Amino acid sequence: MACNGGKGGRGGKSPSKDKMRRGRLNALIQAADSAENVKAILFSSQTEQMVLKMGWKFRKSAKHQLSKRAAQFDVAVPEAFAGFNSPKQSTPKYKLSASVTEATPAHPAAVAALANLRFN
Repeated sequence: MACNGGKGGRGGKSPSKDKMRRGRLNALIQAADSAENVKAILFSSQTEQMVLKMGWKFRKSAKHQLSKRAAQFDVAVPEAFAGFNSPKQSTPKYKLSASVTEATPAHPAAVAALANLRFN
């Protein structure tokens, strides 16, 4: 059945938070178009917090996406970033901790990329 709420025309189902986070992550990956931007945008405290809030399956795909984008610009991914070094890939969210402890300022390119999204 389509995701439009079923029969009766009562409207659709809103996307889950993981779907919104995936869209945000994709926008940030596109905004990171140089080695400096990859370090400043993708490996910031805001991005790490967003990835840590994802479910483990989305977190695993986010790891692959971030690693691929960092490899394009020869940037090394921090080992403990967003719980990527956890012993079990399905580690619950509450057992993960952030590796970037100090808050990093928001990058202007990241703010511009997230401003264009429909859901804020």
